[in-house]
Amino acid sequence: MRPLVFLVALSVVVILGVLVYPYVNSVGTPLSQEQAVAFVLDDVRPLESQGIGARVVDVRPDGARWAVDVLLTRNAHSACPSVEKRAYTLPPIGYRTEALLSACTAPVSISYREEALIASAKRLPALGAGAYGCAFLWDRFDAVDALAYCPPLDVDALRAFAEGLPGQTWLVQWNDGGATRWMALSAGGQLLKSA
Repeated sequence: MRPLVFLVALSVVVILGVLVYPYVNSVGTPLSQEQAVAFVLDDVRPLESQGIGARVVDVRPDGARWAVDVLLTRNAHSACPSVEKRAYTLPPIGYRTEALLSACTAPVSISYREEALIASAKRLPALGAGAYGCAFLWDRFDAVDALAYCPPLDVDALRAFAEGLPGQTWLVQWNDGGATRWMALSAGGQLLKSA
């Protein structure tokens, strides 16, 4: 009987050692920026099944730690998206939450694409309930990233619409009932152009 108790105890110690070793060993090994972002994205991945989109907007070193800001968006392509910011610090992983957009009111200034969607939708009162919108900051436009975020985007039409506009312009495309509508807004929310 004693050898059985000894084997069970030894098995428990070995299993605990295997489970705890990676955490104990990693304390002395600093995370790379890529590892920090991967941990954060793994943490928010379960939210995708609830229709919440996540995107990393800032990554910066914070001493021996990393600070990673993530925006979580519900109804990302609607006329009234909501946005929450999670400010992560790691290791160890932890975050604090801040609601950025929770009411569908036109912003005074536009810092995020969701604010551009709300501001443009307020100028289009006949927008249908199923309208699909996408917004881009012109001087940061990247066609590959844009198509990943907005599959129905017509990149050539966007470029043609944006011609001659300043770089800090928010370009918004709305697909509504088979029609595509365009709007250009300044960072201050003023209408610059529409089509």
